[in-house]
Amino acid sequence: MSCALCGANQLPRSDRLSCTCLSAYRLLYSTGLCEQCSTQQVTSKDGLYCLTCLLNQSCTDVEGLASCSIKSNRYIYVDQFNGPIGTRSCQQCPPGTWADPSQRWCVPCTTEDCNTVACTSVTGGVCSAIAAQLCNKGNSTACHLAINLCALNGYLASDPSCKLLSSIYGDTIPNSLDDAYIVTTLSTKAILPLVVVLYSLDGLYLGIKNLTDDILLCKDLSSRASSAWSVGTIYSIECSASFDGYASQFMEIYFHEQVSNTLYPVPIVISNYKDMYGNLVNQGSDSTRWQYVRRFYLWASISSTLSYAQTMQLSFHITSDGKLYPYLRIAYNSTNNLKASFSVIYTQNNNFNIGLAVTAAILFGLSIVYTGILTNSYLRRTGRNFCEVPTFVFYGAELCSSTSTVLFILLFTSSALWLIIYKAQTTLFFVLPLGTQELALKILIGVAFVCRLLHVVYVLVQQCSVDIFFMDWERPKGTTILPEATPMATPTPAPATSVSIWRTLFVANEWNEIQTVRKINPMFLLITVLLFLKVIGFEYLAEHEPYSHVTQSPDRYSPPYSSTLRFSLTSLHFIITAAVMRIYMVMIHERYIQHKIKDFIDLCSVSNISVLVLCSKLYGFYIHGRSVHGHAETAMREMLHNLHKEEEDLCGRRGLVTDSDIQTFELGLTRQFRTLYDNILFPLIAENSAQNHVRTDVHRGRDGDGDGGSGGGVSEARLKAHENMNHFLTLFFERNLAEVDYVVKDKLLLEKVLGIELAGPVDTSFLYNDTSFSFDSILFYGKEWMLLQLDILVFAVVDLVAQNYVLAAIVTLAISLVTKQVRDSAGSRNLSQKALIDNRFLL
Repeated sequence: MSCALCGANQLPRSDRLSCTCLSAYRLLYSTGLCEQCSTQQVTSKDGLYCLTCLLNQSCTDVEGLASCSIKSNRYIYVDQFNGPIGTRSCQQCPPGTWADPSQRWCVPCTTEDCNTVACTSVTGGVCSAIAAQLCNKGNSTACHLAINLCALNGYLASDPSCKLLSSIYGDTIPNSLDDAYIVTTLSTKAILPLVVVLYSLDGLYLGIKNLTDDILLCKDLSSRASSAWSVGTIYSIECSASFDGYASQFMEIYFHEQVSNTLYPVPIVISNYKDMYGNLVNQGSDSTRWQYVRRFYLWASISSTLSYAQTMQLSFHITSDGKLYPYLRIAYNSTNNLKASFSVIYTQNNNFNIGLAVTAAILFGLSIVYTGILTNSYLRRTGRNFCEVPTFVFYGAELCSSTSTVLFILLFTSSALWLIIYKAQTTLFFVLPLGTQELALKILIGVAFVCRLLHVVYVLVQQCSVDIFFMDWERPKGTTILPEATPMATPTPAPATSVSIWRTLFVANEWNEIQTVRKINPMFLLITVLLFLKVIGFEYLAEHEPYSHVTQSPDRYSPPYSSTLRFSLTSLHFIITAAVMRIYMVMIHERYIQHKIKDFIDLCSVSNISVLVLCSKLYGFYIHGRSVHGHAETAMREMLHNLHKEEEDLCGRRGLVTDSDIQTFELGLTRQFRTLYDNILFPLIAENSAQNHVRTDVHRGRDGDGDGGSGGGVSEARLKAHENMNHFLTLFFERNLAEVDYVVKDKLLLEKVLGIELAGPVDTSFLYNDTSFSFDSILFYGKEWMLLQLDILVFAVVDLVAQNYVLAAIVTLAISLVTKQVRDSAGSRNLSQKALIDNRFLL
């Protein structure tokens, strides 16, 4: 752009972009020179004609308020003066002329008969055909008027003014969004470099200015509205539209690329646009079918009908190669429902999603294979030779577990990376998922939650149906009674005393207590998470803007929360807090204060009680609690003396094998062992079946005397089964049964990693050394990851629905407590039934 002098009889226009002839001169279109009109003539408004006054009256251009009441392209209003008082009258244009758009002047037609120029489109009393004719003659104002008329008519292809768009704009209107890219970079701390060019309704250029909120129908505080133009910030506002202070103006938006100092037009997508066949091509998601324009308006009155921009969405699509695709989508409305909205969004087709999909496919494939391996091990542990209904249930539950774990790991990893990259970038090159992408994330979180919930239900059923028995190693011992008459008489042995049941009941109650003990405290975990998210303010990191803050001002605009970032923050705080709590438990609490699992094993050793747990027909766990001192029913002094001997290593080791401290084992049992085990319980099962057949009141009170359900009563068969089972198991682990024997061995590394056995026992049972206390897998203690994942997913799902961390914490805690209560109740009932202990002794 450069400066140049205007020609003779010319002066610069107000916008300094072109020259115009002096008053009383007209422009010769063929030569570009200015020609003076005669004394009885005035220049037409477009400067191309010298017009003779009608009825020999003065044509002095005096602005007034009155206009011609006849809305026709054949009539104009004329100012008449009789002395100081003037009147304005409506006059019909003479043959060969039309009324100009302002109805002030009669403009000559290009044909002899004006009727041959059919005025097929009249908008606001202005004929589109006339504007098109004047534009074709080089009148720039008429060209802008024609564009305005085309915009008012919805860019109808049949409108005469719309046919000029291609000749006016040339190739600056893209055929597709791919042609409208800008190679640029945007700083996350900058303001969007957008400018707007304004035109009046009659096509006059009004100026150029930075795009601000004064062109929006929704007003907001300046401190809040400025966020709309902050790079990377998702902005949205809705209101009842008010047109006070808004002139009916037409606009074009340009992107100012500051490095090259170039203005790039921003394409406009009119949602209401119809092609020549009446199809709403701009309402689909296929951008290749969209039709783009450049001129738009906020509001206008068309034939006494108000049309206004009801929704406006400014979109910026960013690619990985540094290209920016801006466009503005507008939907016009002509109803009386004056609701308006404006939003700014940023989108991206990120290759990160492709990598995520590939990783998900690989992990899902591995999870299916791993589930198949677990199912094969399940068949071996249950003694089944082919798949039955329980096998398919197991496969489905484990597949749900693997699916939930894979989805959670992928979602957590990807959302955490999105959080870090999005908040750390200084130049906007990475945006968060929106729309269908974010909906897909929500669906995946829901799927992970449902799968994890189903697996938790399955685990609860399995844990509450295990076979368990407490073996008492204590043997009856006799007492010595001295005769009363003669102290020196020979003492005689008394009958052997019976073994007390209280040690067994004490160990059983301790087992009942640790069934729902977790490695972390759910309530403390949730309180800590809420402390960081709500009190400290980390929840503001989830706002959809590329910079970070943990405080919020009332005058500051709050961008909508990103579901991706909220899930990331939730998961991060849960996992970090749980990790810190677990480190504390391992390093301090369990080492110096209390370790529930080890304390239970110590209790078994002190009580001379071993625990057998069978979670499958041929698989289970064994806790060896046989006292190295031979008996446990002693006085306090003797017990302390025995413990001191163990501290000083003056007695044997507690392990099952000589000179070994290993007390916990995994069991791989033979079918013969299971047959003998079931034969002992068979009379009791038969008795219960007979009682259930004739019982009319199944749920008897805990204080009743009869044979209550669920082990509530004590029968002779029950007592006999308990004695026989204790005798059988003590003989087995003492290796005093020739038909059933066992071998103590270590698991292979692969078996430990996969949690399976590559080969099952045939004639001899296997006792696998277990130093990691694997029996906690039938307790909540060994399912901490499963329960923690359920807590996170419940919290995340509630938060995605309600966008409320407090409500999410309340629901999560409630579900955790319900799960614990169900496990306590059902576990206690199963313990009474399977351990052959009256449930009235379980506290």
